[in-house]
Amino acid sequence: MSLLNAKRIADLTEQVDTESKKLVQKHAGLRKGITDEVSNAFAAHMEKHGFDVSKTAQGLKASYKGLVLELKPANEEEVYIGCYHSFILLVDGKEKFIRVVPKFTGGKTEHPPLQADKIEGLEHQLAQIDIGLNHLLIESYKLDCSQPVKNQRVQPDLKDSIDEVLDVFLA
Repeated sequence: MSLLNAKRIADLTEQVDTESKKLVQKHAGLRKGITDEVSNAFAAHMEKHGFDVSKTAQGLKASYKGLVLELKPANEEEVYIGCYHSFILLVDGKEKFIRVVPKFTGGKTEHPPLQADKIEGLEHQLAQIDIGLNHLLIESYKLDCSQPVKNQRVQPDLKDSIDEVLDVFLA
């Protein structure tokens, strides 16, 4: 490897790291938008049905006489592979998991050529990050209220709104 190639790899690696951090921040902003939208809809729905709604350190709490519901968005540290965003709904202390299933637009990704060298691979990675930064948006999302069962695959139960999710869990 020539000295020029080694320098180019170092420069590209630094660029990829810098741009990747920006992409992480973009996704954090998209998740925050979902959190705000779902939280506002939850508060409006609960208030419409006579609940007192208040903010908590972790989310929102809705109370009506002895019935208490809490909506808590996942923290950034709780995001894991295969789940873009999620919420926990506590219904009288019982946890219900709600997974957000987004539909993205504008961020089509491609795999690098199979025979790409280190420089080509980093350039390709940088181009894909750039597409994500400049074009990736959430077109829509659904809320999956199916509950995980240990060692079993569960069919998704997708809902369009938190109102529909609440209907499922409070039925």
